[in-house]
Amino acid sequence: MFNASTGMIPVKTLLDSGKFIVPDFQRNYAWEAKQVNEFWNDLEFVTQNKNDHFVGSVILLLEDGTTDLQVIDGQQRLTTIFILISLIRDLMLKQETQLLQTPVQTFDVSHEPISVLFKDLASAEPRFQGNAQIKEDLLDFVMRNPTDHKRREFRRRDRAETRRLRKAVFFLDKNLRDFVSRNAGEDVQSKLRVLNDLFQTILKNLKVMLIISHNRKEAVTIYMTLNNRGLGLSPSDLVKSLLIRYVSKNKEGEGFLDSRDVLKKWGEIVENVGDESLDQFLRHYQLVYGLRDNTTPTLLSIREKDIFSIFERDIQGEARNPVANPSEKAYKILLDLIKKSETYERFLKFEYPDPDEVQRRFDLTFRGLFSISDSYRIALLALFDEKLELSLPELDEWVYLIESLAIRWVIMGGNAQVLENIFQSTAVDFLNLRREPDTTDFNLRKRFSDNLQSDESIENRLSETLDDSTLTRYIAFKLNEKLSGENGVIKFDPKLIHVEHIAPDSMTDEWRQALGIQQIEPEDIASEYEDLTERIGNKTLLEWRINSSIKNKVFDVKKNGLTNGRKKVQGYKDSSVQITKDLLELDHWSRDLIEKRSRWFAEMFNIVWGLPSNNRVINFTSWLDKSK
Repeated sequence: MFNASTGMIPVKTLLDSGKFIVPDFQRNYAWEAKQVNEFWNDLEFVTQNKNDHFVGSVILLLEDGTTDLQVIDGQQRLTTIFILISLIRDLMLKQETQLLQTPVQTFDVSHEPISVLFKDLASAEPRFQGNAQIKEDLLDFVMRNPTDHKRREFRRRDRAETRRLRKAVFFLDKNLRDFVSRNAGEDVQSKLRVLNDLFQTILKNLKVMLIISHNRKEAVTIYMTLNNRGLGLSPSDLVKSLLIRYVSKNKEGEGFLDSRDVLKKWGEIVENVGDESLDQFLRHYQLVYGLRDNTTPTLLSIREKDIFSIFERDIQGEARNPVANPSEKAYKILLDLIKKSETYERFLKFEYPDPDEVQRRFDLTFRGLFSISDSYRIALLALFDEKLELSLPELDEWVYLIESLAIRWVIMGGNAQVLENIFQSTAVDFLNLRREPDTTDFNLRKRFSDNLQSDESIENRLSETLDDSTLTRYIAFKLNEKLSGENGVIKFDPKLIHVEHIAPDSMTDEWRQALGIQQIEPEDIASEYEDLTERIGNKTLLEWRINSSIKNKVFDVKKNGLTNGRKKVQGYKDSSVQITKDLLELDHWSRDLIEKRSRWFAEMFNIVWGLPSNNRVINFTSWLDKSK
C-alpha cells in the first residue's frame, strides 16, 4: 500500500505548495519543439475556451526534516510552465505601465507572476530550481526579474547542455508576442489584459494529478508504476541519484565531492559503456559482485527494476544491519563502478587508436559475441578483473570456453536465462581462481563440458536452414580467420562484408535448374528453393561492392566476374575472403555441394568451438578431396 497523498488540482494550488527542486539525478530538460508546441497550442485553446485541461501527473517527494519538494516526475512540464510565466512577467514589465484598470479595481498585473516565480522576494529565492545542468541558466537568463543586476541575456549559441532550454525560451517568447499582438494590438491596457488572462489560465485552468510521497523508494515506485508519457527515469538514473545524494558534500561539508564532480565521475561510466548499455552494465555488475552471504544463494535473481533497490541496500544497509557510513560506502561504489566500467568497455567498443595486446587478441571474439548475445559479459567481467592478474594464455583458454558455450547455446536456441545463470556461476568461480585454484579450475571445466551442446546436435542443426545472418556472419568470419591465420585479412564489419548467398535468395530459372528442383506447384518450388538457399552451406562472405553487382548472376559469373565493354563486374576471384576464394576451385554449384558444404561448416564449427582437440580447420575443397 502507498501512503502518498494524491489529488487533481489546478497549477496554482501546486505552485503554492512550496519550493520545487529537480534532483541532480534527473535527466536534462529534454522537450523538443514538438512537445513545447503541443503545450503552447493546448494553452492557447484553453485560454480562448476557458475549459479545464489536464497536463499530466506531478510526483513530489517531501522527506522528513525538509521543506523542499523534490520533483520525481513532471520536471519537463514544470520547467516549461516556469519559463512561460517568466516570459509573461517580462512582457508585462516592458509595458509603459503595469497597472491594469478594471471596472472593479486597478492593480499591478506583474505582482502575482513575480510572487509565483520567487518564494522569497527579498532574497530573490526562486520557487523552482531546475535540473543540475540548466539550473543556473534557467535562473539567471529566464527567471530573474529584468531589473535584477544578475539577470543576463540568453545567447542563441551557448553550452550544448542548454540547447533545448534556449530553443524552448525562444519558441515560447515568439509565440507569446504573436499571441498578444493578434489579440491586443498596440493598446497597453489590452496587452496587460491579454497577458493576465493567459497567466490566470495557466494557474486556474491547467490541472495536474499531484502525488506527494514522504518516502523516496515509494515515490520512485509510484513513478515507475504510472510510467506516463513523460521522459522516464531509467534504473541508471535512479542509481545516479543515490550516488549524488550520498557522495556529494552537504552544507556541513560532510561528503566527498561537489555534486558537479560526482556528475563528472558518473559521466566517466557513461562514456565507458554508453547510455544504451548502462542499465545492463549495472545489472551485470551486481550479478558478479553483488552481496552474497550464507543466507543468499550463489545465483542472484536481478530484474532491471530491482537495480535501484539493490544499490540502495548496498549503500544504506538494512534496518537490522545499517551501514555505518553510507557516504563512504557510496563513494567506494562509485569508484569501483568507474573501474569496472573500464573493463566492461572492452566487450562493447572495438575501435582503438592504439589497441593493446588483449584488444588485438580478442577483437573478433568480442565483436562476434557482441552480435549474438550479452550474458557472456557477466563471465568476462569477472575473468578480466585486474585482481586476478591472469596471463594472456590463461585468458585465452577461458575466453575460448566462454565463446564456445555462448555460440553453441545460441545456435541450438537454448534458454537465455539458463545460459545467464551458467555465466553468473562461472563469474563467481572466476573470482575464486586465485584463492582456491585447483577446486575452482575443476569446477569451471566441468561446468563448461557439462553444458556444451553436443557435436551431433550441432551437426544436425547446421544441416537445416539457418536464416540468421548475424550467426552466419560470425561463424564464417571465425572460420575465415582460422584459415587465414590468427589475424584475418578482413574486418568484422557488417557494412563492409556481407553474407552472400551463392545460389541467390531470389530464385531465377537458371538457379532453379542448377539446384535440381523438380516440384511442380509454385508454392512447393519456392519452399524447396528457400530451404536449400538458406542453409549455411550456401552462404559465404563477400565485400559489399562485389556482392551488390553479382546478386542473381549464374555461378560462373559470380566466380570470375564479367566484362561487358567498358563495364567490369567483379567476382569471387577479386575477393580477399579465404572461404570465398576457395569456391574458385569448383566448376559448378548444386544441391549436393550445398549439403556437403553444410556438413563441412558443422565439422569445422565443432573444431573451432568444441572441446580442445588436435584437429585443424581446412578449407572446403580440401575437405571434399578427403571425403572422396
